[in-house]
Amino acid sequence: MTTTTNGSDLDGALLIDAIRRLRDAEQAAAAARSRAAVAKEELALTLFATTEPYRAGGVPPPLDTIDHLYWDVRDLRITDIARAFGLTNAQLTKLVQPRTESARCQRCGRDVEVVRRNRRDSRDVHCRPCEEAESDRLAAERMRRELESARFDDDRDGPPAGAYDDGPASPLGHLGAYPAWDVPPPQHPDPICDVCNAPSGAPDW
Repeated sequence: MTTTTNGSDLDGALLIDAIRRLRDAEQAAAAARSRAAVAKEELALTLFATTEPYRAGGVPPPLDTIDHLYWDVRDLRITDIARAFGLTNAQLTKLVQPRTESARCQRCGRDVEVVRRNRRDSRDVHCRPCEEAESDRLAAERMRRELESARFDDDRDGPPAGAYDDGPASPLGHLGAYPAWDVPPPQHPDPICDVCNAPSGAPDW
């Protein structure tokens, strides 16, 4: 089946076949996830069945085996491992030894070693130079924000005390005096009378 769209030929059969193969793959993936979940439960049950002497007491837990299960068999939950050896999660975590792993710096890609203390330790990995550069950047950003905050406080508080004390009185008395840096322009003198040589605005007495 061929369909024409906007002047081009679209092979509908190929499109339908591609959609079918995608749906088949999705169904297969869902089935695989289901089988994996069942396998994980079987693994936990098998571990529990083979560790009965440790739960009975008198036999110390095998630390090397616990480390291996904790770090390398992530399909086992921490609860599964702890229950198998008759421990609480907290007791198990105390027994596990930190692991040193090779990783890459997430900024520059340099190889670094990082010490993981538990499975949940998923912090970002940075080399020493990048850590120092990031620390300097954060310190500079903090200083910039403090300066901006201080500048904002000064603007909000208005001019410093005494800024309006030395200026001449304002025509609007309730607004106070003119600031010293904003002195009003001088008033133009009244014209002189041609007859008596007195200012025309002066009182006549």
